[in-house]
Amino acid sequence: MSAAPTSDHRHAQELLATAERLFAEHGLEGVSLRQIAVEAGSANNSAVQYHFGSKEALIEAIFAFRLGQLLQRRALLRARLAEDDLRGRLEAHVVPLLELAESPDSSYVSFVEAIERTDSTVLAEQREVLRSQDEFLVDMRRLLHHIPEPARSLRIAQAQVLCLHVAAERERAVRRGGDLVPFGLFVSGVVDGFTGFLAAPASTETVRHAAAQPLQCRPGRAAPTGKQMTDESAEHLRTAAGRGARVLRAHQHNAAPAGHGRYFSAGVIGFVFGEMWRRGVLAPRDRRWITLCCVGAADAAFPIESHVWAALNSGDISWESSTSSSCTSERRWGWPKGSVMNMYGMKAQAKLAEKRGETMQPADFVRWTDPVDDATRAPAAKPATRGVRSAAPERPPSSAATPTSTSSTARSGPRCLPDPARPPDHQHLLLGCRAADAEVRDHLRAALELAELTYDELQALVEHYAVYVGWPLGRHLDDLLVEVAAQLRGRDGDPAESTPIADLGDASPPPC
Repeated sequence: MSAAPTSDHRHAQELLATAERLFAEHGLEGVSLRQIAVEAGSANNSAVQYHFGSKEALIEAIFAFRLGQLLQRRALLRARLAEDDLRGRLEAHVVPLLELAESPDSSYVSFVEAIERTDSTVLAEQREVLRSQDEFLVDMRRLLHHIPEPARSLRIAQAQVLCLHVAAERERAVRRGGDLVPFGLFVSGVVDGFTGFLAAPASTETVRHAAAQPLQCRPGRAAPTGKQMTDESAEHLRTAAGRGARVLRAHQHNAAPAGHGRYFSAGVIGFVFGEMWRRGVLAPRDRRWITLCCVGAADAAFPIESHVWAALNSGDISWESSTSSSCTSERRWGWPKGSVMNMYGMKAQAKLAEKRGETMQPADFVRWTDPVDDATRAPAAKPATRGVRSAAPERPPSSAATPTSTSSTARSGPRCLPDPARPPDHQHLLLGCRAADAEVRDHLRAALELAELTYDELQALVEHYAVYVGWPLGRHLDDLLVEVAAQLRGRDGDPAESTPIADLGDASPPPC
């Protein structure tokens, strides 16, 4: 039997509800902490500071109060759906928000709308919000492969914003009272309308514009002077750095370094975290794997330590998956590098256990069996290889010193790959390992043929890879991707309408 809430707890809840409503009505900057305390009927004007400490902490508390139930409801609705159910997946994403908006004591949807309108970078600090949005984006990109980029991403983003505004309008109407369309009719109408909006085929005009993607200038604006350009550039750098600092805290659980010059402020903070990590093509978990691969291959000690800790602390990567990836690192790079990755994983897990007040437990993994010869191991390895590369290895051995593809795969099968339930993790990890070109082509082809990654996701992988290992290596990986994509598009017997290869678009390399 749970204890009754204390008066202190009830007072904090009243402050949360009042803050949510006032932020929804006036925006984050239009409300003071003193005003919240007065509106909540508190005799102490510093009540918010007493309970929450700061406005930022108060905003975090509002998200924490509302998000748990909303995201759990989304997950439960998604779990019962078929993979190709576009309407169902849209409904699973939207209905929990509409249900929350129907509650007379909720201003949460209008609160989020106000943040999105006035300071959307605040949302970048909410890791659970980003994760839910990324899951929806991945689903929609996969199901709307008949729409060319960037029209598809634009349409998905528009649908998300419009759904938010529709829900917020309903929420405000509920709070005002009066006659409303019955909730069931309202929900089904919203889901029907936005399903049609998302699934509508792209017109010839849209396809033409998507292919051209011309740079647009603001009409009627005079050319800026040198002073204006300097001021605008400085303002852009400050904005990007501030946004990047928030994303870095959300993803890395560390504060951004201060006072280290343009390399950190404009490069690491402004671009890497302020721009690249915020792009929704890849989920944060996917970017974790690519980053760990790149910093591990580069022997970058501090980035290895910080990224391994952030991956485990965030829950994006489990302790078991981390140890499995160390095994893969050993197979790809050799024992010394694998040992380094494993060492930092153990340090991070020990730190995490200490933080939680627990005793560090060994990872649960499949132990090596007694040694067996390749001829015995190979038959069991072939199915595992098909699952990763979409085809069994057929290359004959070249010498006793060079293991065959079958032998190599037999020794590094599923036991050395993270989370067998998530095939994309395998491809992100393996494609980032700087393998020989032939093997990279195998994995690129498998990722597309097995529908584990789309062409757009692989392009995002290439971009992320280039940022962490350098543009020349990134360009080389991009060349291999374009080559494989062109081969798959031109191969006989691949019906474009029934395979992710239809999503490739123009496989020609970019002009620059």
